[in-house]
Parts: sequence; C-alpha cells; structure tokens
Amino acid sequence: MASAYITIATLTRALWVISFLLLTTGHSEETPRLRRALSVQSAGGHLAERVDTSEGRASNGRSEFLDSLLVKRSRERRSNDNKAVTRFSASERLAIVRLHEHYRQSVRPPASDMLTMSWDEQLETMANKFASKCAFEHNPDRDSQTSFKSVGENIYAHSSFYNESAAVDYWHSEEKNYNYNAHSCTGVCGHYTQVVWATSNKIGCGLRYCDPLAKVNFGKGYFIVCNYAPSGNLRGMRPYQQSTAIITSTKKPRDTDDTVPDNAGCSVRLSILLLVVTVYFPLS
Repeated sequence: MASAYITIATLTRALWVISFLLLTTGHSEETPRLRRALSVQSAGGHLAERVDTSEGRASNGRSEFLDSLLVKRSRERRSNDNKAVTRFSASERLAIVRLHEHYRQSVRPPASDMLTMSWDEQLETMANKFASKCAFEHNPDRDSQTSFKSVGENIYAHSSFYNESAAVDYWHSEEKNYNYNAHSCTGVCGHYTQVVWATSNKIGCGLRYCDPLAKVNFGKGYFIVCNYAPSGNLRGMRPYQQSTAIITSTKKPRDTDDTVPDNAGCSVRLSILLLVVTVYFPLS
C-alpha cells in the first residue's frame, strides 16, 4: 500500500511538471503575436494600441470589428429611414467619437501631440439647432454660440438615409489630397485636416431630415453637422506635430485570433485535475 502511495505521488509530481511546461510554452508563443498586432513603440518606450494598417481594411483602414459594427448599424437605419430623427442616439455619438479617434491615431506620419477626443453637449446643441434650419451651408455665427473661443465645422448631406460612419469616412477621404511633408493640398482637404487636427479634442454633431433641404441639387434629405473645438485649420499650421515614434509592427498575423493557444487551455484543465488528485494524495 505504501509503495502504491509513493508511485501515485511521484506520478502527480511528474504531471505537475508537464502541466507547467505546457502552460509556459503556450504563453511564450502567443505573446509576440499579440505584440506584433497591437503595439507601437515610441522613442520613450510607450506602448499604444494601433489598428492594423495592412490587412483587414474593409473601408479606409478601419478595423474589421469597427467596420462590422458600423455597417450593421447603418443597414438598420437605412431600412428604417427615420425621417422623424432630431438628434444622434447615444450609440451613434459614441461611434462618431470612436471613428474620429481611429483616424486621428492612424495618421501618417504619426502624431506626437494628438489629443483624445470626447463628445461635448454644447457643440451638439449648436449643431442640432443649425441643422434644423435645413440649409446646406456653414454656420457663420458658430464662434459666438458656445463658451469656446473658436469652433470648426464639417457638414454632410444624403438624399435617402443618414449614416454617421459614411459622413466621417467622406471627410477623411480627403486625406489623399493632403501632403503633410509639403503642407500642401490638391483640391479639397479642409474636412480631413479638421478631423485630424490635434488640438480639436471636443466634438458635437447634429442631425435633421429636411424637406426641403436648401442649397443642394437633390431637394431633400438628411443633413449632418459636426462642430469641433477648439477650431482647426489655422492658416500656416499643420494639423499635428510629427512624432519620432518607432513602429515595431502593425501587421496582424493571418493565423492569429488573439486567443490563448489550445495547449495552454489543456494545461489549465490538467492543473485542475491534478489539484483534485493532490487533495487525496498529498505530495509530501
């Protein structure tokens, strides 16, 4: 009986060693993958999340997860065609901020002074009020209607549905017209530079269905107004300061799903089994 007890205790020790090796191997394989997919390292060693810039681009470089979320929401709105809408919902406001943040953090060359953007109710109220006037033009009095000293503005209209993602994408699409190094613009690029203006860290947007919508050739539709504070597009200035960041990698491996490998999962289950065995056959 004593020899049987010793054999079981020895076997338990061996299984503990195997479990430890499996768990260690699992994490050592996965960690570099996650780092390659998610990290950007600056000269100071700071790690910041960066969405993949080479794979998984569904629209203008956004992450697949963000795209699937926004596309799903836009399809729901298209089918509803809500002409009674008078403001963006909480989830739509969040989507606007997140999409701006993605584009702001993804600028090339990278920025060193990009502030985090957040929603502002003052700007939203002003934008909604101006959108209700149903004239596709800029608000000439926006600098005097909030507590901010200066306010920037982007506007967008669509004849058949509203989509906050499409509006932001449209403004950002002017990126191709802007040359950061030369600080020059071919065609229109002011909407893009306002989206990525480093110090414009407050945003509020308004929405209205207008019938009629003045100053457009399709007569009626959804009118979107976004106000930014402090205002961007200051004459002679670039939208942000270039960073000296060293990009370690932004490419996400095709075989990675950002989960713990199977062998690590097996070792966890094995450890639980060994715990039960140890209760009945202590190692000492």
